Amino acid sequence: MTTKKLKYAEFKLLINQIHMHTKNIFLAIEFSISRVKLVKMKKEGLRLSLLDARSVVIPRGVSEKELKEVWREAVRQVTTGEVNNRVTVLIGADSPRNVFTYFNLPKLPKSELLDTLKWKIKEELTFPIEEAVLDYRIPKSFSGRKDDLRETLVSVLPQSEINPFIEMVKSLGFEQVYAAQCIFSIERLPQTFPDFESTVLSVVDIGEAVTEIALYQKGTLRFLRKVAFGGRFLTSLLTQPLAGSKGTATLSWAEAERVKSEEHLVLPIDDKLLLGKVERSKLRAVIRPELERLLSELKRSFESYGESNGHLVEQMFVTGGSSKLQGLRAFLEEELHIPVKRVTIENDFTFASGQTKPDSDSYYRMLALASEFDLDGARERLQGNVQRDQLIRRILNVPVLIGFFLIVLTACGFLHYQYRTLDGARRDLERQTVGLKPGYQAAKDAQALEQKLTFEKNLETAALSEEPFWTEVLSELQGIFQKGVTLHSVQYEDHSLLVDGEVQGTFGKDSFVEFARAAQGPIFHTAALVRAEPNGDATNFTIRLEMS
Repeated sequence: MTTKKLKYAEFKLLINQIHMHTKNIFLAIEFSISRVKLVKMKKEGLRLSLLDARSVVIPRGVSEKELKEVWREAVRQVTTGEVNNRVTVLIGADSPRNVFTYFNLPKLPKSELLDTLKWKIKEELTFPIEEAVLDYRIPKSFSGRKDDLRETLVSVLPQSEINPFIEMVKSLGFEQVYAAQCIFSIERLPQTFPDFESTVLSVVDIGEAVTEIALYQKGTLRFLRKVAFGGRFLTSLLTQPLAGSKGTATLSWAEAERVKSEEHLVLPIDDKLLLGKVERSKLRAVIRPELERLLSELKRSFESYGESNGHLVEQMFVTGGSSKLQGLRAFLEEELHIPVKRVTIENDFTFASGQTKPDSDSYYRMLALASEFDLDGARERLQGNVQRDQLIRRILNVPVLIGFFLIVLTACGFLHYQYRTLDGARRDLERQTVGLKPGYQAAKDAQALEQKLTFEKNLETAALSEEPFWTEVLSELQGIFQKGVTLHSVQYEDHSLLVDGEVQGTFGKDSFVEFARAAQGPIFHTAALVRAEPNGDATNFTIRLEMS
């Protein structure tokens, strides 16, 4: 009896040593148009300890090949010394194409739940459901309804927005890679949001190119919108030529970033000359309309939620780089009539020795996602450990051990016989179907092409019916941008187009200002140059066209 106990103790010690060396490392990565943000954490009890946090800026004008290498190098730097198969990687993308909703569903197996969610959400997508990547949660506070229905939150992105990042990370040898897009509960962050149980609150994350408006009730996400507004767009506005007391002045990108972070540009205070170039009032006049547009999106979101749920938003938290704009919180408080605070997520985490607290405005979403993802699985892993210990005790009993090996040997013999039988049947089937494969694949390809054409036709019809003047708009764009001009992207929102393109040759900003003015007409009543930058033998430009 003593010998058995000793063997069990030695075995248990070995198991514990293995688990001590198997670190529960979480790596959260968020990709945007201008940078990669990475956070590495380790689970310690029921809290996460921050091991590393860094932001890697993507150089402007890099090729697609160079961009992928920037991604890889950023991941390599933050995972140095880690065994890849012991790291859980959470991938997010800062994209306005994210679709969020929730459904009340009966209890279903995981495989059926995923198919059901795809079937229910496909009508809300602007892309085929076959191209969708789903991230879903079943909040515990809504999982025990009396009518036996469970509320399931679901977030969807097209594959083109998230799969390139997942594939890149997997190519580095990581096995546990998940698309963790935007769904998390703030009830795991009690120090950051102390009143989450008693109030409906909003968290507004102003990113590089996208602003996320999230509403939480009792700590659970209940409403989510993503709007095309961000710090990078504000900076580009500040770099356009402005007429001042000393003539036309233009801020560089670095100067615009400095002014945005150091100067008061939201509320009128004085008309100080900034950087010896341009008056404060000129810069304020440029960005104030965009801030008011963001305000209108916030009001619309809050009113929509109040009408559908009967609850008013009682407080708001802001995060993201541009949330630091001096005077922004005062502006939002005055217009929305609710308290507006900064997110300070640091208090809900511990920090590894030598690791300083990161800027929570930059890493809020990743810290929150990793916190929920880890703790959701903690109870299951704990239960697995208990079951494992019970199994060890039973196996270390000698008679049970002998019986176990006899069962294994018998099972192996039976499985080997079954394998040989099935392998022979497989070979016969392959011989019979070898001539059918090309025709079957061709039929599948034809069906997929037909479905895609039907979708594109329906999408075109829907777009033209919603905006009857699209035909005239497209004709006008074709007339404005002639040969030698390559359009990279055209974004539409609130009857305005933001056109990014490239023209062969080197042109000054004055030439583009005249070009923008020439574009004004019956379709576009206002045309303004946002930026014009040389790029080798060409010039990159961005022009904003306001539609009549």
